[in-house]
Amino acid sequence: MSATHDIQVPIIHLAECHQRLGQILAAAGLNPTQLNDLFNQAIRLECAICSLPLSASELGLLAVGGASAIASSPKLQRLHLGDCARTGCNSRFYMLRCSDVSGVNWEAVLQEYLRPAPVETAEYQTALAAPGSGKARFWLNVAAVLAFFLICGIGWRLYTGQSIPVLQPKHKFSLDPKSVEEAKPEAESAGGGKFTIDPASVSKTNR
Repeated sequence: MSATHDIQVPIIHLAECHQRLGQILAAAGLNPTQLNDLFNQAIRLECAICSLPLSASELGLLAVGGASAIASSPKLQRLHLGDCARTGCNSRFYMLRCSDVSGVNWEAVLQEYLRPAPVETAEYQTALAAPGSGKARFWLNVAAVLAFFLICGIGWRLYTGQSIPVLQPKHKFSLDPKSVEEAKPEAESAGGGKFTIDPASVSKTNR
């Protein structure tokens, strides 16, 4: 009896397991026909509690069959939801058992499978290294800083009761401070200590 290499796979990740193993084995040089034979002959899946098996064809349908394939099979529906295919079994894991075959290093394959997938894809790294991408990020940062100070400035003017240029209209009339200084001595010399402002001294200003 050939040796097996076993790992536990969460049921909710069975579809991803099929895809990841296919990618890893294809990167190792296996063609589609060899992959199909390997999944059928050397890879077995069974419930970690009740030992209900899952065939390679069923795993393939779960992974790439789409919604219609899953909807047509109560077994696949339960697996898709993260439950054991057997009704009443509370298992959340299936055992992935890989039998020794010539030309396949299962230890290396499973080690690669268990390694967390990189967050940044090769396409993302290429985009970062593309000419002009650094300049674009620089100007985006500059725009963000300017927007921050603009918002702070508007908030401060609102807090202190100051008008905001452009956003608030100008007053139609303004008072010339010089006219007040000129009118004050004349009013005081007339007596009473009070002074008045000649309406003619108020200048009308247009927008």
